[in-house]
Amino acid sequence: FMMDITGSMEQYLEIAKQKLIYILDNIKDECRGVDINLGFIAYKDVAEIEAKDYLVKELTNNHKNVEEEIKKLEVGGGDDTAEYVSWAFSQAIKAKWSSNSKCAILIADAPCHGLKYHDKKLMDMYPQGVPGEENIEMLANKMGDKEISLICIKLKDDTDIMYKTFKEIYKDKKNC
Repeated sequence: FMMDITGSMEQYLEIAKQKLIYILDNIKDECRGVDINLGFIAYKDVAEIEAKDYLVKELTNNHKNVEEEIKKLEVGGGDDTAEYVSWAFSQAIKAKWSSNSKCAILIADAPCHGLKYHDKKLMDMYPQGVPGEENIEMLANKMGDKEISLICIKLKDDTDIMYKTFKEIYKDKKNC
C-alpha cells in the first residue's frame, strides 16, 4: 500500500484506515495457507521526506505489525497541492518483492508533481517534477516492467490526469 498522509488527507484518514484494515482482514481470510507479504508506504511531500517524516514498512508476512502501523498513522505537512508520489513509487520499486503476484495500491487525494499530471490551477512547487528525480511515467513503467500491478483509489478528481497516465502506461504491460 502507498498512501498520501499530508494534511489534505485528514478528512479521509479514519475511513482509509478502516478500509485498509478491512482489506488486510479479507486477505487473511481469503488466502489462508498462502504466504502473503504486505508493506506500507506513507508519504508526504518533498520537505517532509527530506526531514524523514514518512513511514516505510517493508514487505512482511507479519500482517498484525502492518495493521498496527496503519492504526498509528497521522496526517500533516504538504506545502502545495501536488505531492511526492514519485518517491512512494521509487520505494515500491526498491522493495524486496518475493512473489510472482505483486500489487501496489495507491491511495491519494492529490496528484504528483509536474504540470502535465494535473489541472494547471493546482498549486505545484515543482511544476517540472522534483529536480533530480525520475518522473512518474518512468517510475510507473519500471513498476509495470517488474510486473507490479497498480490499483489507484480515487478520492478526488485532482488525481484524474495522473491516473489516466498510469492507465495508458499499464495498458501495454503483461500480467498487470
